[in-house]
Amino acid sequence: MNFPEHTFIAFLIGVIIFWGFLGLSLVEGTVCVLLTILAGLSPDCDHQEAKIRRWLNMAVLTLALAIAILQVPLELSFEWAKEAGILFLAIVGVYGLIMMCVFGRHRGPSHSLAFAIFIGAAFYFIAYNEMHALAGIAGTLTHLILDKEIKLI
Repeated sequence: MNFPEHTFIAFLIGVIIFWGFLGLSLVEGTVCVLLTILAGLSPDCDHQEAKIRRWLNMAVLTLALAIAILQVPLELSFEWAKEAGILFLAIVGVYGLIMMCVFGRHRGPSHSLAFAIFIGAAFYFIAYNEMHALAGIAGTLTHLILDKEIKLI
């Protein structure tokens, strides 16, 4: 399956679960459907050419830059710039190592039930909302089923 198919099927599953079965409000249901779509694309984070991987790369770079800039003291100095640069490179370096070592091959650990639970837990802890966790797990499982690649770990 490709990006459009994974997106469309995750959208359908999100609509069926959150508006059909659970009858969430328009706002909460929309958030959950969007999270289902995001989770439905997330297992392809291990593929260099996948849109979700490019989005993730940009998000990590932006977050690393924001964290480095937020370390700005009241007075700017060369020492601050050096520390901010080191922090930025450390965050990007750790991300690169994780993507290379853990997600080094396509349809590896990101195509597992453990990854689905990880995504659900991550979505839960962002807003402490069980529906977001359900969206994460449902979206990721949708991807795994469509790819016919389901591993435990």
